[in-house]
Order: sequence, then C-alpha cells, then structure tokens
Amino acid sequence: MLSELLSQVPLFASFDEGDLQQICSIVEEQTLPAGAELFKQGDPGDCAYIVAEGEVEVVQQTRGGALLLAVQGPGTVIGEMSLLDRAPRMAGVRARTDTRLVVISQPQFERLLYASPSAARAMLRTVLRRWRQNKALLQHSERMRQLTTLVAGIAHELNNPAAAIKRGAELLSALVADFERLSGEIAALSLSREQRRILREAGRLPPSGQPAPAWSGLGDDLEARLEARGVSEAWRLAPDLADLGYDAARLAPLLDAFEGYELDVALEWLRTLAMAQSLLREIGQGAEHIAEIVGALRTHAYLDRGEIQRVDVNAALEDTLRLMQDQLAGVAIRREYDPALPQLEAYSSELNRVWLNLLDNAADALQGRGTLTIRTRRTEQGVMVEVEDDGPGIPQDIQPRLFEPFFTTKPPGKGAGLGLHASYYIVVLKHGGDIQVESERGRTVARVSLPLSVSA
Repeated sequence: MLSELLSQVPLFASFDEGDLQQICSIVEEQTLPAGAELFKQGDPGDCAYIVAEGEVEVVQQTRGGALLLAVQGPGTVIGEMSLLDRAPRMAGVRARTDTRLVVISQPQFERLLYASPSAARAMLRTVLRRWRQNKALLQHSERMRQLTTLVAGIAHELNNPAAAIKRGAELLSALVADFERLSGEIAALSLSREQRRILREAGRLPPSGQPAPAWSGLGDDLEARLEARGVSEAWRLAPDLADLGYDAARLAPLLDAFEGYELDVALEWLRTLAMAQSLLREIGQGAEHIAEIVGALRTHAYLDRGEIQRVDVNAALEDTLRLMQDQLAGVAIRREYDPALPQLEAYSSELNRVWLNLLDNAADALQGRGTLTIRTRRTEQGVMVEVEDDGPGIPQDIQPRLFEPFFTTKPPGKGAGLGLHASYYIVVLKHGGDIQVESERGRTVARVSLPLSVSA
C-alpha cells in the first residue's frame, strides 16, 4: 500500500496513520518504462518525486559528457532541491528500470513542510546529504574537465614547436653530411692563410640571424653579383644566402679573395654552414617554447596544494594565458600589468584555479572574438586582479546568485555552476580576500582582491 511505502520514507516517518492517509489522498502516481525521461536538466522544478518501485538514474550533462550522479531506488525522494529553491533542475532523471513514482506538487510539498517540523528536519538532512554528494562529484568532474581542456590546449601548442624540431633535425642530418663533404673539399684546396681567415669570418652568421625582408630584392642583387663573378649555380645559392641574411656587401671580401672553382666550393660550404646554424637556432627556439609550456603547466599542478608559496601574480596569469591559447584563439588580449606588483604569500595552485576559472568564463563569453583585458595593481591591503571581457554580459537579476553552488548561466552541459563558487571559497575563505563580478551589456569584470599574506 502507498501508506506503507510513505511510512518507510524518512520524510514521513513521524506522521501518524491519519496524516499518511491524508497525504495518500492528495498525491498522484506516475509510471515510467525503462529508459524514459522523467525530467531534463534545466527544466523548472515544479514537483518532487518518491520512488515507489524500480530505479532511476540522476544524470548531469557536463562538457565531458553525461555524468552519472546517483542511482536511486524505492523510498528515495528526488527533485526536492529544485522544488525548495524554485530553481531549474540541476540534473536530469531517467528510469533505469520500469518505475513507479509518487508525485508531490509544489503546493502539497510546502504544506507538508509547514505542517510537520520533523518532516522539515528530515528534508534538511536529505538536502544537505544530497548537496554534499553532488558537490563532491561535480567538483571532481569539473577538475577533470579543466584538465582535459588544458591537455588539449597544451597538445595543440606543443605540436608546432615539436614539428619544427623534428623537421629541423631531419634537415640538419642531411646538412651535416654535406658539410663534411664540403669541408673535405675545402681542406684539399691550396688556400692561403688570408683566404682561410676570410672564409671563417664569412662563416659567422649576421648578428640578427634574420632572413631578408620579403620582396627586398637582395636575392636578385646577390644573384647578379655572383653571376658576374662566374659562379656556376648563382640562381640556387643567392636566394638561400639572402634568406640567411647575407648580401653582396657582406660577401664582398670572399668574392674578392676567391675565384673559379674555389669560389664555387667556398660559397657552397658557406651556404651549408649557415643553414645548419640557422636550423640549430630554430631547434633551440622550439625547445625553449616547449620548456615554457611545461613550466606553465607545472605551476598549475595540484601536487603542491596546501603549501604557502611566494606567488608572482603577473607570471601566474601569463602561465594561465599560455595554457589557454587554444581556447582564446581569435580573442584580442590586452595586458595592463603593474610591473611593480609585489609578490604574495599564498596557496599558489589554489589561486591558479581561480585564474583558470575566470579566464575560462571569459573565453566562453567571447566565443573566439572580442577583447579580453587583464589588469593588476597594488592596493593598500595587497593586490587586485581584474579580468574584463566585452561579451554579451550577465543579466542583472541573476548576478546576486553567481557564487551560489550549482548555479550557472551556461546552457546544460557547458558548466556545473562550481567555478565561481570554488573561486569564492579560495579567495574569500582561504585567503581572506574578496571577489566580485560586475556586468552590463558589452562589459563584464571579475575583480579579485588579495592580501599580501595569507597569515595577515
């Protein structure tokens, strides 16, 4: 019987038989076949349900896909959190098996809580337990989502320098063989001491090491000069030498000191040496870029969580931007950093989560276009960081709820509503600072104030 089922539910355990019979007379029953959807994430919370028979799945859509929050069986109350808060459903529910449900409407639910203090206490315990369970699951899911986003962005950023290093190493291997052959030919020539000195001087790359500007005409001028000196393959040597920064004036001593076959060999040797030096520089730059990305990732690792460290806020923001280059592609980034910003004594990795959350929200708002402005400045109490975007803005009526857990302005599957809540906890409760969000159409600013030291 329905009254027997209700008497086993903590919410109704304190009710006498008369109260239970009265409730049974006003509630409705609903059946769902296996796989059917009871309600969707984002639907209005207008009813609570009690599982009478069968099982249901509570599922939330996240960026990483569907996240199973819980499987609820007979005697479980579901949907009460949205009903209490009059908020959209934070998750969807579907039948895992053929299911029978007891439906309690909004007016009936409120009448129940007002009529029975014990029912209100039981409901509070249920809500708190459900809130803690969901928060833990979603926090884990959100961190995994951020990790997945970072990994995807890092893989994208590492691809270019890694490909450049691979290509450079392959070309360099062929050039080394050519250089050994040409060095042997140079050694076989009966060169004077002065010729060898001029050749060594020419072998030093120009100070800039930069290629000639496009359409500068240097290649054509150099080719004409080499052809005038009888160089057999001037058409091939001149463009490469010009790209490496050589012009007729720099090669003048070599052209004056060599002629004929010796000049051909000397120029080929010089071209091979200069190309090898240029490739080595490119490989070094690629490796340096990879080291910068890895260094930025290390600052975001959670291995040092709980340790108070010296934090350079400007550098931490730059590291976060470097990791989010893929998400911010197409966005103009303005940096208004205070160069004299003092370092903080703070939980470094925790603050990195804050910067990641704020920049992630701005990236979502901008959708690959617009301007992102990041400011830092010294204040009387410590430092202030502002993250501003010129996206569509946040409606005024929902701004007071931005730091509530599970509240999000993003569509289902795009956010769990824990980013700003976690940021509030880290900034306000853990560091003794302050975080605020101001928004109007075309301008949203997240403002974070932090003391110089956590102990302060």
